[in-house]
Amino acid sequence: MLNKIVYIAGSALFFLSAATVTMRDRYNNQRLRKLHPKIRTKVFSAIKELERKGIYVRIASGFRSFEEQARLYAQGRTVPGTITTKAPPGYSFHNYGLAFDLCLCNSLKCSKCYNISSTKYKDTIVKTFKKYGFAWGGDFKSFYDPNHFEYHCCDVTDLLKKKRAGLTDKNGYVKI
Repeated sequence: MLNKIVYIAGSALFFLSAATVTMRDRYNNQRLRKLHPKIRTKVFSAIKELERKGIYVRIASGFRSFEEQARLYAQGRTVPGTITTKAPPGYSFHNYGLAFDLCLCNSLKCSKCYNISSTKYKDTIVKTFKKYGFAWGGDFKSFYDPNHFEYHCCDVTDLLKKKRAGLTDKNGYVKI
């Protein structure tokens, strides 16, 4: 039996349990469920804290398969487009559900989404997610990525080695 804590905020209903975190916002809910189980509660808590301050964010991107990472990595290199990632497949924390990109919403319903770095809320958003143990892509020296946050449990090359060795849980998440 799971112990559940129910949060009601505005028009959104949230369920937090030992097994999963659920949000009424279907986009955040879908993307949150694909993040590594070790960070779901942290992400949920940070989003809730921001909402209590009247700041609404959406997970624009979370877990990425190696195939999706390969497509993004090719952009601006071997296919037309702008370079959006420096990490080839297997070398992004997104590939392990340990990274996510956020956008700022205009309201809880999020009918418009904005780049975090172009808003007055950037510092509050960054400070909140750092408090929960996330590194911010705006601090990266080699590739400025202001909408990106990741959880550094270990080196990404160690995650790739574990994945290749089959050190995953029943859902395919690398054991950390």
